[in-house]
Amino acid sequence: MFEALIDPYRQPARHWLELLESEIAPEIVRAEEPELVIWSSI
Repeated sequence: MFEALIDPYRQPARHWLELLESEIAPEIVRAEEPELVIWSSI
């Protein structure tokens, strides 16, 4: 799960982060494996 959250595009066949045209992909603000991922807002 941690890997999927820090790299949502790693498996295009299972792409789960879908953004609207007006949205920008979030950046990882902080990550501590295996339990914490903080994203910036979309």
